[in-house]
Amino acid sequence: MAWRTQLVAIVCLLAGCTANNECDAGDDQCSGNTAMNCQRCAGPACGRWWETQDCGQTNTVCVEDSRHGAFCALSSMPDPRCRGDNYVAGYCDGDVMVHCTSSGFATSRNDCSATQKTCAHFEQLGPSCALSADPDPRCADLPDGTGQVCDEDGAMVLSCREGFAWLSYACENPCRSFSTGGAFCPVFAEPDPLCDESASSSELHWQCLGNATGVCDHGFVVQHKPCDAESACMESESYAFCVSSGVDAGTRP
Repeated sequence: MAWRTQLVAIVCLLAGCTANNECDAGDDQCSGNTAMNCQRCAGPACGRWWETQDCGQTNTVCVEDSRHGAFCALSSMPDPRCRGDNYVAGYCDGDVMVHCTSSGFATSRNDCSATQKTCAHFEQLGPSCALSADPDPRCADLPDGTGQVCDEDGAMVLSCREGFAWLSYACENPCRSFSTGGAFCPVFAEPDPLCDESASSSELHWQCLGNATGVCDHGFVVQHKPCDAESACMESESYAFCVSSGVDAGTRP
């Protein structure tokens, strides 16, 4: 794992350790039902060590191939559904998304119905959980079918990716959307005169809105945190915060 590689490199650098090799490059193998892969951290004093994974803990089996070394798979044999011209990272089996290696082994199954979704096959992303197995026509006008859009009633925001709606959340106030592919639920139904109407979602920052901190998008408040009665909102160059009475206004708490 990346964090372990970095940690070993730092320890070796501080301790002045010398290389201590447990294994050699290319020795990746299955030991019973345990996947063993020879890892090496970056640096002249770094050695090689075994990184292991017990496939029995995930009810899988250890397999080896020349592309991926040793790894845990659902079967000791390649899955024919992992292959074909449309292969991208796996396939959908009803509501279940199956992840595959590029060598054709299925490695995991995730049931999208557990989150009230189904499996959809995205062109670039491959199988993923979505609200429908088919592209959503409400996502069609977004650039590359990706972004956020309001539903027909303005009561919900849909998050789209590659033309599929994969996430939705309800709005307390009417949803607001823009031709650039952005949509959001405003905190208040009407624009706030203290908000910059020209500010886009790429320029969001905290500011004072009366005696509250907030974030605006196209003139509407999208985040709002009132200061208490004994505090006042103050702004720095790029942030807003509540300052208690008696605290130097130039000092951020």
